[in-house]
Amino acid sequence: MKAELLEALRRREERIEVAGHVLIVREPAAGDQLDDLSSDPDAAYKLIVACTYDADGNRVFTDDDIPALKAASRGYVKQIIEILNRMLVEDRNG
Repeated sequence: MKAELLEALRRREERIEVAGHVLIVREPAAGDQLDDLSSDPDAAYKLIVACTYDADGNRVFTDDDIPALKAASRGYVKQIIEILNRMLVEDRNG
């Protein structure tokens, strides 16, 4: 039973390719400090920072990268945000 519960609680992820690099977008972890983002104008970018990993499992971005993410290609940023939104909506809707 425990193994089944832990598997059900495992963070979902999707992979996308950007400029020949695989990025893994993982849903936020329960311990991520993201609850206070509702009034933050950089909320979407902070989610990208917290939830985007390389193929080795390392976070790709830091908070210092937020200005560059704001200036980045809207298509790729929008794709990551759409993945995160889908994961968060699925989380709320069960």
